[in-house]
Amino acid sequence: MEKYKFQGAKMSQITLKKIYEILGEKFIISYYQRGYRWTKEQVEQLLEDIWEFSEKNKNENEFYCLQPIVVKNIGDSWELIDGQQRLTTIYLILRFIELKLLRGDSLKNDYGKDIFSIDYEVREGSKDFLLEITKVENNSRSDNNIDFYHISKAYQTIVSFFDYPNKFNRSNLDDLLKILLYRVKVIWYEVEKDADAVEIFTRLNIGKIPLTNAELIKALFLNSSNFANASQEQIRLKQLQIATEWDEIEYTLQKDEFWFFIFDKNNKTFSDKNYDTRIEYIFDLMKKRPKDAEDYFTFYEFYKDLKSKDEDFKSKDIESLWKEIKRFFYTFKQWYENNEFYHLIGYLIATGKDILSIKDEYDRKTKSEFRKYLKEEVYKTIFNNGDSNINKALESIKELEYGRDNTKIRNVLLLFNILILLNNKGANIRFPFDRFKKEKWDIEHVFSQTDIDLKGNALKEYVKLILEFWTGEKVEAKKLDENTVNALEDKLDKSVSKELFRKLVEIYNKDKDAKELFDEVKKELIEAFQEEKIEDRDNISNLVLLDAGTNRAYKNAFFPIKRAIILEKIKSGSFVPIGTQNVFLKAYSKRFDKIMFWTEDDAKDYLDAIIETFKAFFNQRGDKNEQRQ
Repeated sequence: MEKYKFQGAKMSQITLKKIYEILGEKFIISYYQRGYRWTKEQVEQLLEDIWEFSEKNKNENEFYCLQPIVVKNIGDSWELIDGQQRLTTIYLILRFIELKLLRGDSLKNDYGKDIFSIDYEVREGSKDFLLEITKVENNSRSDNNIDFYHISKAYQTIVSFFDYPNKFNRSNLDDLLKILLYRVKVIWYEVEKDADAVEIFTRLNIGKIPLTNAELIKALFLNSSNFANASQEQIRLKQLQIATEWDEIEYTLQKDEFWFFIFDKNNKTFSDKNYDTRIEYIFDLMKKRPKDAEDYFTFYEFYKDLKSKDEDFKSKDIESLWKEIKRFFYTFKQWYENNEFYHLIGYLIATGKDILSIKDEYDRKTKSEFRKYLKEEVYKTIFNNGDSNINKALESIKELEYGRDNTKIRNVLLLFNILILLNNKGANIRFPFDRFKKEKWDIEHVFSQTDIDLKGNALKEYVKLILEFWTGEKVEAKKLDENTVNALEDKLDKSVSKELFRKLVEIYNKDKDAKELFDEVKKELIEAFQEEKIEDRDNISNLVLLDAGTNRAYKNAFFPIKRAIILEKIKSGSFVPIGTQNVFLKAYSKRFDKIMFWTEDDAKDYLDAIIETFKAFFNQRGDKNEQRQ
């Protein structure tokens, strides 16, 4: 039996038990629990799952596992803290089979044990109602008590499901009984005798916080029976070692800068779970948990590792298993601490590469071979496999178009931002994958849209941006009175027409017909901002990475306004990818006479910078004729 600290409190024990093993036990439902409430659909789902399992899994070593039953020993009985609904339903199924298959005789006659009993601390009559359930399928008592009603409905659902003897007969019902008794198991989670049952019940049921795989696996690992031939003191020290190392691993994984380097929820090869206890992610990876796996798949797999009695399955000892877990974690830690591996692996995971395939290559390659492998995988995310000539491959970047090639564009822009940092050996700055993923950065145009089609609040916000940019003042009021307008006009940039300013104020203040007036001043605005039309505004040379918030709020803004907003974000310490910063600072531009405007020449210089950066990375010697190795 396993010993484990439940939520840092009392020591607990955990094991898998066949339904047969809990026959004859006495369970008590305490005052703090509600009555039986499973619906017809929930009862049918359990029956269908067990029946489907019995039909598909003929191997005697396979078993169907129910979710945890949490209990506390109270003398000759068990206080049932969690699992009342499942256990009551199993009880009702057994009572039906007992009636139809054994013609009302007790299971004890054929199987040596009676069905387990369920009693209630405060629900008077419920125990007797359960005992007599086979006699009262339509008993009027079920209409007078909400608990009796739900129990009766569940039993009627069971009767209808089996449809005896039409759908089920003595033969297949007998087969199902054997499956139910010997190949259906519960996760038996026993808390310490002095544990606070109400506190545990509240934790598990208020907000529906179930036991996690990680909690169950920790209990499994700290089982004293894992440490054969050890003294009590040696067992205590071993348990302390695992618990301490567990906490150290979890502490590191809880750091977002580490976690989002190895995890990306949008990566299709990963589980789509939310990992509150992040070490569970490592367990899922080790056991290659499928996305559609049952909730406790990973726990079952580790349980088989340690407890399997299958002669064809070699059990592992706890020390070798724990070392395997630590090796997994320390592999990720080594990647994180190596600046090149951090950036390249982080990029691959962010673009959909399976972390397990990366680890497999790492385990079997030398460091130089692994570095080459990473570059090959990065190359595949940008270029076609057949493009072995780097110059020819790089030319394909120039043809990428927004809308048609968004996935590849996003990869190019992300890699470009990462390589700027990676190629600068003197800089001690890393790409923050946590910020990139949490803030949902995506593609945005540099050059503003001239076909602006806004109305309502969107138009009002757009005009507000322009007024704030021209005056350097915040515009807070929903409508601007004459005093406010005059004050703003005094701050107006001298290059801006007062007449145009007044027209925008009128648009801002209008509740209706604002769009028509705005359409009239569009051309004047474009001239005021000296926007030069970019011929191919959807080309990658006019695209950058911006966070979702900035994208939504400013995507239609003119370049100078976007630039001012980006500079403000940089100034305030917000994360802006270095490549995006450089674009709005015009760091790639060869001319500086139009610092506030985005031109065709700027777009060309930016694209050249992307290509040169890629060339330096994929072709380290910089030889223009060299092919990637």
